[in-house]
Amino acid sequence: MTPNSEQISSTFHSAASPRPAPERGERLRVILQLMLWMFGVSGLMAAVPAVMPRSWLAAAVAAAEPGTPVLLLVEYLARSLSAMYCLIGGVMCLCARDPVRFRPMVRWLGWFSLVGGTAGFVQILLAPYPKNLIVWFLVFDAGLIAVFGAAVLTLQSLVNRR
Repeated sequence: MTPNSEQISSTFHSAASPRPAPERGERLRVILQLMLWMFGVSGLMAAVPAVMPRSWLAAAVAAAEPGTPVLLLVEYLARSLSAMYCLIGGVMCLCARDPVRFRPMVRWLGWFSLVGGTAGFVQILLAPYPKNLIVWFLVFDAGLIAVFGAAVLTLQSLVNRR
């Protein structure tokens, strides 16, 4: 029995057609995972300033705010804040493995980032400091954290609808 042209055509098209595109919810989940990985890994890098030699810390403080003495409180705050960024980065990496399973934690991280980033953005902008490069860097950083939080919350809600 000889196959007709319709059978040959359907066989040819089914073999040559690309795999079906992943559903929208799956793509959004992957985007959410990538965002959590990117911010998480960048947070993990804060382990360096948490344990760096005191001379490096003094040089960094002198570059950011010349004349600021690196005494007990400045050193403690710089190291503990860096350790907290590292901790949050690690939690983001863990949540990135399965953001649907860790939905409550991902939502908490999103709200924390949105509220904290927005508060930092406003506080730094309204602070009575001269607007130098460091201040604008901090404003950008806080704004980026707020945008990240909003994006995580939006993606999380869209992923959960699917």
